[in-house]
Amino acid sequence: MLRNALAVVVAVGLLTPMAVRAADKFTIKEAETAVPEGVNKAIAELLAAKTVQLLDDKGAVMYELWFRKEIPSTANEQQAKSGLTYSEIQETSLVAVMKLYRPTTDYRKNKIKEGVYTLRLATQPSDGDHMGTAPHPNFCLMIPVADDKKPDALAEAKALHELSTKSTGSSHPGVWLLFPGKDPGNAPKLVTLPDNHWVLMWKQDVKVKEMKASLIFGLCLVGTSGAV
Repeated sequence: MLRNALAVVVAVGLLTPMAVRAADKFTIKEAETAVPEGVNKAIAELLAAKTVQLLDDKGAVMYELWFRKEIPSTANEQQAKSGLTYSEIQETSLVAVMKLYRPTTDYRKNKIKEGVYTLRLATQPSDGDHMGTAPHPNFCLMIPVADDKKPDALAEAKALHELSTKSTGSSHPGVWLLFPGKDPGNAPKLVTLPDNHWVLMWKQDVKVKEMKASLIFGLCLVGTSGAV
């Protein structure tokens, strides 16, 4: 069900990523682009000033991401000190806003129109329908900004899945796979993983009660499930 990617990365990855060179097919750059029109004001106020743009081999912007300044966590202080994982972020939490400058496909090969979407954290259902469809269970689901009115986590995962179907115009949500990976350092990094997965990794500020912590996100921006 869930697929294509931003990847929250904390945990030791089983695969070693390669740093992207200038000659590679896709590259990223940081920018300071105003939050797009149509994004709910309360959501816009939570977004950091810097964005990350994904560029094609001609230097044209494909996608742009506005990350949250800080994401609240359900972890306790000891968990924060030991290292946070996706499990310590409430499912359906807002992660970022994403602008598609051209039509694309998500991890499940659903067609997605150009436009602006929110990305919220989700976990793939543990059922037979999803067995073997993705290497990891965590995803970001996309919602058209016109249909996402509040920054708070949603009441239940089902509500997120239903709202996300508006991004695909089908019965399936728009899904972006999250990979585990390594700390990118102080700046976001685009890495390649087997099967032509291009994963954006960044260090996300997280709030654990009154304590500040961080979580490494790894969002798969290019790549699709081999099982669909």
